Formats: sequence, C-alpha cells, structure tokens
Amino acid sequence: MRRRLAAILLVVVLILPAPALAGKFAPEASWEVYLSPNGGAATAVIREINQARQSVLCH
Repeated sequence: MRRRLAAILLVVVLILPAPALAGKFAPEASWEVYLSPNGGAATAVIREINQARQSVLCH
C-alpha cells in the first residue's frame, strides 16, 4: 500500500508542473492529430518541417 501511494504521489509531483514548463519551452506549440493513412499526416509533417525555424519536437 505504501509503494502504491508513493508511486501515485511521484506521478502527481512530476505531472503538475508540466503545463507551466510547456509554455516556457514551446510558447507557440499546438497539437494536431491525424488518424487515417489518407488523413494528411505526411503533408502535415512535411509542412511543419519546412516551417520550422530551429527544430521540430515530436512525441
């Protein structure tokens, strides 16, 4: 029980600052989701690479 509580606490401590840090490192970041093979994913990736000024962050 203590391990589970410690694990949950650790996850909460690591996740809570994430939104604040995201704004610091990528203030103009946005999300787009493409789910189908013909949904334009390749076009979107190429567009973002071409528009990148310094780097492209992928997750």
